[in-house]
Amino acid sequence: MTRSPSQPDLGMKEKVAVVTAGGRGIGRAAARLLSRWGATVLVADRDGEAGRAVRDEILAGGGAAEAHTVDACDETAVAGLFAALARRFGRIDILVNAVGGGKPAALDEIGGAEWDRMFAFNVKSAFFCAREAARHMPADGRIVNVASLAGVTSSVLQGAHYSSAKAAVIGLTRHLARELGPRGITVNAIAPGTTLTERIRAQMTPEKHQALVERIPLRRLATPEDQAGVIVFLASSLSAYVTGVTIDVSGGYLLA
Repeated sequence: MTRSPSQPDLGMKEKVAVVTAGGRGIGRAAARLLSRWGATVLVADRDGEAGRAVRDEILAGGGAAEAHTVDACDETAVAGLFAALARRFGRIDILVNAVGGGKPAALDEIGGAEWDRMFAFNVKSAFFCAREAARHMPADGRIVNVASLAGVTSSVLQGAHYSSAKAAVIGLTRHLARELGPRGITVNAIAPGTTLTERIRAQMTPEKHQALVERIPLRRLATPEDQAGVIVFLASSLSAYVTGVTIDVSGGYLLA
């Protein structure tokens, strides 16, 4: 998990990185890779057990990590967590907003309460965490939001509320990049194509898998590690002059 002396420095050594939904899927992969490049990783997840498991993986590999249980949709809890982390570490250098998810639903099955819940889970959580992290970020801070290809096109697996919420995350990314840019903070997003997290594996059938793969030029679905690599690029010194962009990480799906 730790960087070898021969590896180049991506500007992450001793940086403080908060990864929300860091207990599973893309968040877990991002937390592990950030640690590999020298960041101190604070795994924030509403599932405390999952967060602690990732923390333990990082510690076992020689990295630095803590686990914090928090519901990213709870404004008061988020504000309290980031204030406490800032007091302890003095700053927040990197935020990875990986909270999110959807569910299959036809249009006439989506009620107002379900629409609001989807937006809270995917958009409000990212807004709360970005706002609180930015209060404590230095001039070279990095915010990376996990959106979705569904927000760029549409989703073949999830409902209209999910595609709409992820489009809102992309819009939030652009706005925050403009507003925080004068402070030296970059804000970017990734738009994952279908990624084989535990949640997606549970929804996948052999027929759906084959249909998706046939539309992807690279002829495979993404792994969480594929997404983590781009997150780390956007969190690193290599992307110092990149802000307000959403990177499609889909194996070329949009080319089909």
